[in-house]
Amino acid sequence: MSQVETGEGEVESDPEDQDSDEEDESFQPIETTTLRDMLREESELQVGEDARDEMILKLNQLIIQMWASSVDVAKRDNRETVKARDVEDAYQQLLKPHNLLHQAISQVDEIQWRLEEVAGDSPFSTDIGEE
Repeated sequence: MSQVETGEGEVESDPEDQDSDEEDESFQPIETTTLRDMLREESELQVGEDARDEMILKLNQLIIQMWASSVDVAKRDNRETVKARDVEDAYQQLLKPHNLLHQAISQVDEIQWRLEEVAGDSPFSTDIGEE
């Protein structure tokens, strides 16, 4: 918040700055009623006010994190403009740990299948139920 000197040595808050603070407090990048309706459509369940508020809080945190990553990409490329590809890159970076876990699970499943196949080909292996 900026401050203005009154001329008598006193300092007051800039009135124009107060208006922007009020706007910032009421500004929500995610509309609560739209989010509630969307969540209700997805699950056909009632959306508790606390759940909606928590969802908005978490989404706002993701927005800030993705934007910061997008800005980093633009700066790394010596640009002063964030482009859609920067946002996509930030989104992919956010998903990377999740995607790596799924890839690892797939690889472990494939290794398990191969080991079972090798074990089945062993002359020492016996199938359950065969006698």
